[in-house]
Amino acid sequence: MWPTNLEDQIMSANAVVRARIDEHIKEEATVVLAAMGLTVSDAFRIMLTRVAREKALPFEPLVPNTTTIEAMKEARRGGLKSFATVEDLMADLNAND
Repeated sequence: MWPTNLEDQIMSANAVVRARIDEHIKEEATVVLAAMGLTVSDAFRIMLTRVAREKALPFEPLVPNTTTIEAMKEARRGGLKSFATVEDLMADLNAND
């Protein structure tokens, strides 16, 4: 029988899992998870529990296409558009109509 709540899951933990991850990604994830009241260990425990229960990942892994990959790279370089108002955003979105 699986533990039904997070406290029971933590109490019954007896195996150590290690993973290699980019330091920047770990730092970002740590901040995001902390805002949710979770640690990185909590997140791994939750994910692995769901994988074990559901026999599947708790999310759908997607392979981005070339256009999406380039857009993601551009965003990381800071090449994002910003707008002062919603109206400015809508005007830009509809510029080619």
